[in-house]
Amino acid sequence: MPPAPDSARAIRTTALDSLRGWAVFGMMFAGVIPWDGLPGWMYHAQERPPTHDFNPNLPGLSWVDLVFPFFLFSMGAAIPLASRSAEGLAWHAPYVQAVRRGLMLVAFAVFNQHARPYILAASPDTKIWLIGLIGFVIPFLIFVRFPRSVPNYVQWMVRGVGYVGAVIFLTLARYPDGSGFRLDRADPIILVLAATSTFGTVLWLTTRDRWDIRLGVMAAWVALRIGALSPNSSGADIWNWGTPYGLFQTSFLGYLLMTIPGTMLGDLLVKSRSESTSGSSNKSWEQGALAVLGLATIPVALVILYSRTVSPGLILLPTLGCVGLVTWRPASFTSIVRQVVGWGAFWLMVGFLMEPFQGGIKKDPPTLSYGFVTAGLPCFFFVSLHYWQLWRPRSGLLRFSALTGMNPLLAYQALTNLIAPIWALTIAPWIIDLTPGTGFGLVRALLQTIFLGAVVAACTRSKIVMRA
Repeated sequence: MPPAPDSARAIRTTALDSLRGWAVFGMMFAGVIPWDGLPGWMYHAQERPPTHDFNPNLPGLSWVDLVFPFFLFSMGAAIPLASRSAEGLAWHAPYVQAVRRGLMLVAFAVFNQHARPYILAASPDTKIWLIGLIGFVIPFLIFVRFPRSVPNYVQWMVRGVGYVGAVIFLTLARYPDGSGFRLDRADPIILVLAATSTFGTVLWLTTRDRWDIRLGVMAAWVALRIGALSPNSSGADIWNWGTPYGLFQTSFLGYLLMTIPGTMLGDLLVKSRSESTSGSSNKSWEQGALAVLGLATIPVALVILYSRTVSPGLILLPTLGCVGLVTWRPASFTSIVRQVVGWGAFWLMVGFLMEPFQGGIKKDPPTLSYGFVTAGLPCFFFVSLHYWQLWRPRSGLLRFSALTGMNPLLAYQALTNLIAPIWALTIAPWIIDLTPGTGFGLVRALLQTIFLGAVVAACTRSKIVMRA
């Protein structure tokens, strides 16, 4: 693979940032929609109304179940883009950076869970909401990356204040069960991100020119997962292994089934600088058709996998339509797009063929079919966003989602410790009584999601971002 550009920014694509941004929007929207009155597919497929009790034996897939995998896929795609900027350093430097980043994310997971208002109290009052705001400020001070114009000593002072604040917060905080700081009180989503980010980066650094090895790792992982289904086996011992306090578990690495395909997309994006970065120079109906068909794979797959009554063969219509277009009219598409479509179709078909295994597709614990299906669908979504970027480069919605996606750590922390407290302290007391019912509840959820995006996008424009 030829040398990379001067920096990751030179090969950043709006489509990839937008993909991550839509995952953030989905996470926010799913977290604040009304708990009652909506159809089952508006919630996690294993937590269906009216009780929303978790049922690990209930198969299915809803749009909410796609949010985390889409984020993991986009994170994997960002690994080659970010790691290429470290070329020229000592060979071990990128590995050290990957491990350091993973440990910082683990620390963030521990603090974040201790600072969440709904962890501090089942029914937060004004005092708890204000403490939640403090819980936003502290990690912000630690992880914020200011513009280059800010002197280094100022940045280190700010970070030092954040570390001191974190120690004081964790020392004084008390929880409904009377306990204080506990290492096993950690955000499971961030712990998974820490594991997959670290191992995904190390794997990419070791195999940056060898897709065959990465595919071999995926195959070996599938073999391990199947072997682990046999009780009292070595595979089960490996799968169930974990560190004290649950900060790392081998099972976390099952999400590499989404991250590794993402790294392959990232490699293609790095390579794309030697081609036209926006596809064919002439817009064509074939590109529009591919964007529509690619986007259509997502609702078609969801209808099939959630309802359990529609023939799985229906997924072949949009999937083969995409493959047929790039095969029939190859001149209309770059090789990058053709490969993304091909790999997306491959992952999706493998996932559908494996769907009956393990009692049907499930998010938790994640089945093998869940890993492959949710590795294929973001490929098609990325292609649709790619042509949206090509045809409507000044689209406000595309830019809005991309700016949000460029600052994911800030978005995640703001979701629980900034937007929720501000909403509860300022708007919720009067707007909820004026807007009763499920319909208004969806409007309120949409407003909170837009508010989150506006805050994060404004910080991104100002070059204020949070990075581990």
